[in-house]
Amino acid sequence: MAWAGTISGAAVLAYRLLRYLFGLLAVLAGARAAQQARYLAMDLGDLLGTLRFLIHDRDPVFTTAFGEVFRSERLRIITTLPKTLG
Repeated sequence: MAWAGTISGAAVLAYRLLRYLFGLLAVLAGARAAQQARYLAMDLGDLLGTLRFLIHDRDPVFTTAFGEVFRSERLRIITTLPKTLG
């Protein structure tokens, strides 16, 4: 029975480690998405000024930094509604 506490402690540690790693990956993915947004804005150049909206889903990759790239170009950002099962 003494090993039950050890397994439980190891499971909690593994859970915390995975949560940390997934959080880190989300931050890195968000930074990468913001950089890609800057590249896209530069590539679009004058065409970007003719656009009015940016529509995207609620993926955590679309961080505030991602949105600020397009808000600085006066685009209105619209997020889609969450999908429901059914």
